[in-house]
Amino acid sequence: LLQRMRAPMQYIAAGEGIWKSPSKEMFSHLKGEVEWQSISGAHHSFEDEGKDEELFCRTLKWFRSFSSK
Repeated sequence: LLQRMRAPMQYIAAGEGIWKSPSKEMFSHLKGEVEWQSISGAHHSFEDEGKDEELFCRTLKWFRSFSSK
């Protein structure tokens, strides 16, 4: 299934979360435009001070990059 996906995808992992390593492996199978990021010091829910805002800013930047194409 992952090899057939062509839509742009962004994945932002919490730097302290459990999904950091498996996510990198999963993204290696995707063929479309992919951006993988990690937010250092963030835990699973991004509730750490300032991490929710960082998550929002990175996500907004990603969407804006496609709205200008």
